[in-house]
Amino acid sequence: MIRSTTAVIAASFLAAAVLAAPSVSSAKKGGDKHAKTELTAHLAPCCGTPEPDAEGEAERKTMTKSSVVQTDRFTAEVVIPVPSTGLGVTDPTKADIRLVLSRADTDYAECTLRLDDIETEGGDDDEGDGATRAEFQVKVGLVMRGGTPVLKHPKGQCDVDLSTADVQPGVPDVKAGDVATVSVVDPETSTRTPFLQGTFVQD
Repeated sequence: MIRSTTAVIAASFLAAAVLAAPSVSSAKKGGDKHAKTELTAHLAPCCGTPEPDAEGEAERKTMTKSSVVQTDRFTAEVVIPVPSTGLGVTDPTKADIRLVLSRADTDYAECTLRLDDIETEGGDDDEGDGATRAEFQVKVGLVMRGGTPVLKHPKGQCDVDLSTADVQPGVPDVKAGDVATVSVVDPETSTRTPFLQGTFVQD
């Protein structure tokens, strides 16, 4: 059984409200304060570089008002050339791309990215004539509606509790210094090939 989504959402919002470190703050009428926190990780080829032409970025944005979280969003985008011999990807519609988040060498969340676009480049760019690239994304967020946090995941999803069976959907509680590692999963053997990695820093 999947654990109650409401409980996971409430826990995620509580953690964000208590632990978020605002990078921008401005006073509003009535003493209210709005604050924004942005954490970004540039994802660069890693782990033996099975695909040197891959690239990506991950980001968490949190907005608070009077210390209460109003929105909490996590997004990631990964682009790979197609075909990719090093990743074993010939058909991007069948590629299983995962992003794992870790802190102090311990994995705490995993996101499944979905294919967003396949683009064939023209002959006037660095990719060369006819080069094809596939873009994968995950977009999840919590938004306050009438005092209740509502989970939205328009693209892919994230499991925010790897110690519990099945998927516990939510927004990963990313902090500065956390590491994001992107892998492709073989559909037959479940073998993972990591190919991008980056560390979150506060903007």
